[in-house]
Amino acid sequence: MKRLADIKNIEITPLAAYGLTVLAFIVAWLGTQHLSEATMARKVKAQEARLELAQLEQIQGTDIWAKRFEISEQFHENAQQKIWTGATNGVIDASLQQSLRAIAGAANMTSVQLDIAPPDTIDTVDFMQFTMSGLIPDGERVIDVLSALTKNTPHIIAMDMSVTIRQNRPSRLVVSGRVPMRVEVASAEEF
Repeated sequence: MKRLADIKNIEITPLAAYGLTVLAFIVAWLGTQHLSEATMARKVKAQEARLELAQLEQIQGTDIWAKRFEISEQFHENAQQKIWTGATNGVIDASLQQSLRAIAGAANMTSVQLDIAPPDTIDTVDFMQFTMSGLIPDGERVIDVLSALTKNTPHIIAMDMSVTIRQNRPSRLVVSGRVPMRVEVASAEEF
C-alpha cells in the first residue's frame, strides 16, 4: 500500500496502509469464497446432468412407447370391429335383422319375431335395442342361440332372456338386448 500511495502522491499513515491491506485481503478472500461456491454449484449441476444423460442412455434401447402404441391400435381395431356400422340407421337395422334371423335359423327357431327400437345414446355410445322371440324345439337350442349371440361379430349384447318350457311342444324363447352402433356418413369423394 505504501508503494501505491507513493505512486499517486498520497500521504497515508502506516496504520491506515495496514488497514487497507487487511481490507484488500478480506475482499480477495470473500471473492475466492464466492468463486469457490459458484464452482461447486456448477460441478453439482454437471454431475446431475451426467447422471440424467446416463439414465437416458440406459433406457434409450428400451423404448416401450412404440409397442404400447401398437397394442393400443390393436385394441382400437378390435373395438371398432365390435361396433355395427352403416350409412344409415336403416342399414344397421337390416344388418342386425339379418344376423338375428341367421342365428334363429341355425337354432331351428320357428315363428321368429323381431322388434328393433330406434337408437339411443348411453355415455356417448349409440345403441340399438332389439327383442327376438320365437319357438325353439328343445333346451339345447337355447344354449346354441345364446352362444351364437355372444360370439357374433359385430357385438350383440344379450341383456334379458325368458324361456317358457312346454312339455312335448316347442318352447318359447324371448331374448332382448342391444348392439353398439355408429352411422358412418359417406364423404362426397365416395359418390
